[in-house]
Amino acid sequence: MRAIIQLGKSLGMQVIAEGVETAEQEAYVITEGCNEGQGYHYSKPLQARELVAYLKQTERNNAVIL
Repeated sequence: MRAIIQLGKSLGMQVIAEGVETAEQEAYVITEGCNEGQGYHYSKPLQARELVAYLKQTERNNAVIL
């Protein structure tokens, strides 16, 4: 994963970690320089109407959603 993150960054690409499922995985990708991720660690897949409620709730909890 380290090589993929470094390659993407060296090419000027935004790198997003796919499949982040645990806090440990999140910490690893952040340590390697990848600050964006998606996966079940953050949320299960949501329908559009569920997404609105999820975003409102995370805003109330002062969470950062990118």
